[in-house]
Amino acid sequence: MISRRNLLGASAAGALVGWHGPSLIAAQDGGLKVAFVYVGPIGDMGWTYAHDQGRLELEKNVPGTTTTYVENVPETAADA
Repeated sequence: MISRRNLLGASAAGALVGWHGPSLIAAQDGGLKVAFVYVGPIGDMGWTYAHDQGRLELEKNVPGTTTTYVENVPETAADA
């Protein structure tokens, strides 16, 4: 059973990281580098497109963040 103290502590920690997390990460030397791997083309207007829109928002809204991506990566070795 989860105690009220543990629940409140976890909620506070989550709020703190959510509120200060991007600025703390961006303050590190070199900023934040994130790579995305897509199983389909970005222009498919589906899941891959939506994920790439999220990638672009990340770059725009988190200072010091650089992203890169690879598209059309097979999901399994059998697909390669």
